[in-house]
Amino acid sequence: MDRKKVLIDTSLLIDHLRKEKKDKSELFSLVQNYECTISAITHFEFAVGTTTKNREFVNKLLS
Repeated sequence: MDRKKVLIDTSLLIDHLRKEKKDKSELFSLVQNYECTISAITHFEFAVGTTTKNREFVNKLLS
């Protein structure tokens, strides 16, 4: 059975990055149950707006 798809907004990604306990974020819950994707706009926002602290996560997200 195919998993349902969900489009992840920038705000959910930022929330995940800011939380100390990543497993408590909405994004963490969504990726457990859905096939997640981001829009071209979200891709662009993260490509230009990432910090060195979050670079590894963002690189994995955008690859």
